[in-house]
Amino acid sequence: MQGPPRAPHRPFPRTGMPALAALLLALVPALAWAQVKPFSTEPAAFLQDVNTLMVDADKKEGRAFMERTFTPVWNGGFLDAARQRRVIDVANFMQKKRFDAFPHFRDYFAAVAAFPAGGRSTAEFDAWMQGMEQLVEKGRKQNVAAFIAMCRNLFAHQV
Repeated sequence: MQGPPRAPHRPFPRTGMPALAALLLALVPALAWAQVKPFSTEPAAFLQDVNTLMVDADKKEGRAFMERTFTPVWNGGFLDAARQRRVIDVANFMQKKRFDAFPHFRDYFAAVAAFPAGGRSTAEFDAWMQGMEQLVEKGRKQNVAAFIAMCRNLFAHQV
């Protein structure tokens, strides 16, 4: 003998769960297109923001890059407050255009760090930054990425 017939299984009780699920599904695309949070304009907070970006993207390489390459230059005196501000401004343009931590931001920060490491002058840095500012503001993302990668390689080999 069989017992009484069972009611069909419902994944959601009739409490509005389908409406909630529909709402959540509608919000997912909106969250994907949300504005990217810009880096802080305060130098110490900016360094922390960059550290978070790089380490979150790749723990091993990000931590090593920050400790050995970027942080010593950021805190080392070559970049005065005005130069740090220019670096932050370019980084914020890159963030707005959704550049990736690796390789784009790593290449940019490595190029910045290569100036004092390679014995280049602040005048050379200022000229390079002037070009970077114009390119990032008006150039196509792929062209900016290619230029940054080329600069990183040239500066690393002290060309």
